[in-house]
Amino acid sequence: MWQKEQSHGFSSLATAQPNYLATIALDAGVQKARGKLVPQNITVPLPSITDSNLRSWVKDSQPDDYYPINVPSQAKIDAFIKKG
Repeated sequence: MWQKEQSHGFSSLATAQPNYLATIALDAGVQKARGKLVPQNITVPLPSITDSNLRSWVKDSQPDDYYPINVPSQAKIDAFIKKG
């Protein structure tokens, strides 16, 4: 709907709390349980959906409840945890 209404002047900004935050938290918990050092705080940037990048998020071939945010690679998860 957002994409359709842009031609009528509609503008917006959206973010999401990605479902992969649970994957990162679980990975950090497993590492901690194995005796590895894990930062007290882990910062994960949230995706930002804007008028200019909306097209890359919209998947016309998918149903309305499609969730286009994919789980990051293990290397990216490790980087989030190490950054803290």
